[in-house]
Amino acid sequence: MKFRPVKSIGLIATFVFLTLASATITPLSARADIFADWVLYDKHSEGYFSNSGESDTYAANAKKCGYDRCPVIPNDNYARDSLDGVYFRGGNVDTAASVERAKRLVSDLKTIYSWGGWNSSGSAFIVNTMLGYGSDNPNKTRTPSPAMWDEVENRLVDRAERGLINWNLDFSSNGRDTFTRIIKGQWDVVYNTTPETRNGIIIYNDAGVEAYRIWYSCANPVGVFDGIPAVTSYSLTPTITGSPAVIDSGGQDITLVPTISNANSGESKKAEWQLTKFVVPPASPPSSIPGAATNATVPTNYYGYGAQTIDTGSDTFKSTSPPLSVSPQPAGDYPVGTRVCFALSVSPYSQSSSTNWSHSEPFCALVAKKPKVQILGSDLVVGRETPYNLPRDSQVATSKSFSSETNRHYGSWSEYAIIPTGRVSGMASGATYSGGTTEENFCKLSVLTIANNTNPNCQVGEIGKYISGSVAPDVASRFPTNSAQTITTSGKDINTLPPSLVYTSNLTNLTLTSSAVFGSGRWVVINAPTTTVTINSDINYTNASLGGISDIPQVVIIAKNIIIADSVTNIDAWLFSVGTGAEGIINTCGAGGVTKDTLPTSKQCTKKLTVNGPLLANHLVMRRTAGAGTGASTGDPAEVFNLRGDAYLWASAYSSSEGRLLTVSTKELPPRF
Repeated sequence: MKFRPVKSIGLIATFVFLTLASATITPLSARADIFADWVLYDKHSEGYFSNSGESDTYAANAKKCGYDRCPVIPNDNYARDSLDGVYFRGGNVDTAASVERAKRLVSDLKTIYSWGGWNSSGSAFIVNTMLGYGSDNPNKTRTPSPAMWDEVENRLVDRAERGLINWNLDFSSNGRDTFTRIIKGQWDVVYNTTPETRNGIIIYNDAGVEAYRIWYSCANPVGVFDGIPAVTSYSLTPTITGSPAVIDSGGQDITLVPTISNANSGESKKAEWQLTKFVVPPASPPSSIPGAATNATVPTNYYGYGAQTIDTGSDTFKSTSPPLSVSPQPAGDYPVGTRVCFALSVSPYSQSSSTNWSHSEPFCALVAKKPKVQILGSDLVVGRETPYNLPRDSQVATSKSFSSETNRHYGSWSEYAIIPTGRVSGMASGATYSGGTTEENFCKLSVLTIANNTNPNCQVGEIGKYISGSVAPDVASRFPTNSAQTITTSGKDINTLPPSLVYTSNLTNLTLTSSAVFGSGRWVVINAPTTTVTINSDINYTNASLGGISDIPQVVIIAKNIIIADSVTNIDAWLFSVGTGAEGIINTCGAGGVTKDTLPTSKQCTKKLTVNGPLLANHLVMRRTAGAGTGASTGDPAEVFNLRGDAYLWASAYSSSEGRLLTVSTKELPPRF
């Protein structure tokens, strides 16, 4: 607790004492203190309560006290402190102890008031003057009301909470002392100019200037003072915002901005604040989350859901107070659909609320999916020119995740190289995200990402942007449709098609299924460049032993767009979408109405998809939401594109049967083990 220095005695104004013959009443001080409106008669003044002179009571008063004056609250023994000096003089203390002393002081004054006589008048005088009532104030009273006692306690507690009470200090009255006399049959308090120095209490205003002085001995208020400042009116409202609002199931840090605003211009008394975290499971509806409220319930009990206090503090708050400073909070690993919520509470939230809390509307981050993709057995080439006019400047942007459970980073990755015409962010090459990694530097996760950067040092924002000018092979031209068989029905089971033939279609839409595993020695090619093909079932090659290269089964699908139903989990086939402009889409989960312009929920497209074969598309729309679990499962993929060796072998055998082998392009790459 910090205490202000005692005001210099030299600042106390000099008094001009008047004689009874004077016709002019002069204030006792340049300050508008509670003594200033008393009229001075020689050494003493008129009575505080009676506003009458004291010449007729001197003898009675002296007889009662045994001295020529009586202290304000003599406690029937002038030699003993009327206030408990042992309790109050124990040195200046922390805020909590100071508040308890303030309450004890009021309790002692109430006890003394109950004794009657000069004790009652003296105690009532202290209550009135602590409230700043001068002798001419119409609110002054010999019988303080319960409301007056409460107000005195509120003001003292407020000063204690602000650290503006010094409980142990020697100071002089500088000729501004008080004592009691009987005036017109009642005990009253008069002003005395005798200077003395004793030990007592000083209470300060917000500017650090003395507001009230009282000695322990006899509880005499002395010196120049205005009364204890009233408690400032304030109303505290806690709010909390944060980001991101959507997090992945692996967990990540959440940045919080908790603010306590004061609706009034005055400063609050010291208030306690608590930052609470609670986790709402996926099955609980948002309507079950408690909102903003004011009540006596502690924050952890109010918000429920196993709420825990993660930060706390106490401070005073003005209308201009900045947000509280709290560290980023780890969300933790939780299932999809979980809400990780944070709330701010403050008590007391107003000057009239001593124990009640004001609770904020919580900020809740929703745990959502950040699905991953893996490219196996092949490079990922993005933006290369093709006969189908694919875009040249294509970005590769995938999400990354961090698991607080495993303390590892996870993301999408390609087993070999990434060759992009645009910038790469989030997706690693060289399988560096496989199994998760502790490495955060994305440059070190891009070991096989081809870039066109003359800077010798890797720059994260410049990874990629490789324009090679190479052209993808025109695969469709290898399967001419001029002699192809035409599919005329909108639904076709590929197992019913005679093998070793090329098929085409002029239908707008064609749905393909496979009723059985695709057997040894069977292959079909469907080249329908103006048709949107929907794959509505798994396509699986046989697992039986093969006698030679000619026994390898293979399915090739070439279409304007290729849409894959959400029930499909495995496709053993080549997938080429050759539409131009907005067409040329491969949508991994589009049969349910999910398009490249609409995102699925975590409850849609929940099955992992594996495609075993080469893939080419104008727009690859990956919409699966599988994988991306918690802990070590954070990196589980939703989609896997695997270019296996059987595709190369079959293509070689097919080209041999056509009488030629054509090398489209060659590129030397470093060995990969």
